[in-house]
This record gives sequence, C-alpha cells and structure tokens, in this order.
Amino acid sequence: MDKGFLLSDVPDRVTWRALMAMVKYSPRTSALVREMFGERVEWSVTDHLLAGVLDYSALIAWLNSDTKKNKRPAPIPRPGETPQSDDKVLGTAVPVKDFQRLWDENIARATQSTDGGDQDAG
Repeated sequence: MDKGFLLSDVPDRVTWRALMAMVKYSPRTSALVREMFGERVEWSVTDHLLAGVLDYSALIAWLNSDTKKNKRPAPIPRPGETPQSDDKVLGTAVPVKDFQRLWDENIARATQSTDGGDQDAG
C-alpha cells in the first residue's frame, strides 16, 4: 500500500475501517485499481467521452461524404480493448449440404432436450 502499511498490519497497526477507506478511495493509478479493473482505468471519464465525440464526429463526416469511395473511419482504440478487424475470418467454410445436415442435427437435439429425450409414449 502506498501509505507504508502491509496487509499483515491489519488489525494490529491498521484498523479494518482504515483498510476499507484505503481500498475504497484508492487513486485510479494504484496497482489495486489496475488489478481490479484492468487497463481501461488508464483513461478518465473525460477521456472516454472525448474519444466518443471524436468517433461520432468522424462518422458524421464520413456519412456526409461519398461513402462508396471512402472507408468507414475506425474508432479511436480504447485501453483494454482489442481493435476489431474487418478482414478477420473466424472458422472455416462449410459446404451447404454439410451445413444443412449439422443444422438438422442441432434442431433434432434441441427438440429432444425440450421434449424430455427419447422416452417411449407406450
């Protein structure tokens, strides 16, 4: 802790109430807050709002331009977020007949689980 205390000092040198106050009012730059909330605390609320304003301004300018010629503007990357790429392909292509078979199997499996399985009506 930045006050010179260790966690082992509780409750002898530091009260539980003081520890709670230190945790509750830790600055955004503290190791505790970074561990709890990740990289997104690097930016203040103002920084996030300003990035949103810039993103929407760029989007409005793009919409008012020739959108067929210009590429849609990318948002400003935020800390802790991985940028999305348009050229990522997830998975592999499946032939239509194989997809139809997989689809039918999944529908049959879902129907069985909602109907109670393979029970005989007899």
